[in-house]
Amino acid sequence: MPDIRTQTLREYFLTLLTAESQANGRSLDSLATVPEMQHATEVYRRALGVMAHVMIAKRVWMQRLLGEAWKVDDWFAPWPIDESRKEATRIDGVWRTFLTDLPDGGFDREIEYSMSDGSRARSKVVDICAHVMNHATYHRGQIARIVHELGGTRASTDLIVFTRRTL
Repeated sequence: MPDIRTQTLREYFLTLLTAESQANGRSLDSLATVPEMQHATEVYRRALGVMAHVMIAKRVWMQRLLGEAWKVDDWFAPWPIDESRKEATRIDGVWRTFLTDLPDGGFDREIEYSMSDGSRARSKVVDICAHVMNHATYHRGQIARIVHELGGTRASTDLIVFTRRTL
């Protein structure tokens, strides 16, 4: 990955998106390592729901950025791994296009949006982008803990894993 000190803000967020895409893939792969006998447990279903939540939230934030209406029936729907993987690929493509096409100065733009409780808010695009990346990091940690407790192999998904150069 490029040195973040020489990147524009756009390039930096594209770098983070690439790392996040890889990290989400690893989290999904780790869910698949959970022994089959655990798949019927509520805890495993919760982990699937947390992974889906990452994708759902990423989609909702993009809809807010684009000024589109959105509705979520279940923020933590326990999607099967394949469904989360498909949505991850789709929404990451949408985010990549958005970041690539964002006009100069676009990160400083403020947008108004409805929050999940119906109240109104305003945020800068740069803060939304940072939130989306941090939000996923938080939830991947939850998934790693659950995967480990259920006997699976947790994934290494920290940003440094994708930016370090080994000697």
